[in-house]
Amino acid sequence: MKKSKKVSQYFIGREAELETLQKINQKREATILIIQGRRRVGKTSLIEFSFRNEKILKIEGIEGLPEQKQIEQAQKIISRFFKDHLIEKMICNNWGDIFEILKIKVKKQRIILYFEEVQWLAEYKD
Repeated sequence: MKKSKKVSQYFIGREAELETLQKINQKREATILIIQGRRRVGKTSLIEFSFRNEKILKIEGIEGLPEQKQIEQAQKIISRFFKDHLIEKMICNNWGDIFEILKIKVKKQRIILYFEEVQWLAEYKD
């Protein structure tokens, strides 16, 4: 990967990770990427920088919010992202309903679907 001053300025020692994310971004097929690590080490910054030129739909879990409220929050985010106010008015009882909405919406365009703080979305359930 060709380094730019801007990249090396913010991501010292992250060349391998940036290169991996760049390769993933060049793919034209669905890919699941899981990034885990300690808090405050720059995972979010790496993702957002690597996919900065793409449409990123970020659904973020909120600590302490019950599952149904997490689902409702995801609906709001999806509704705003796709500029489709009907999504927010739908009744979604579980994450399967959310994924059905996403399945329909993402068929039409390339989207980076990004879940942050998944443990809170799932309330630490299996």
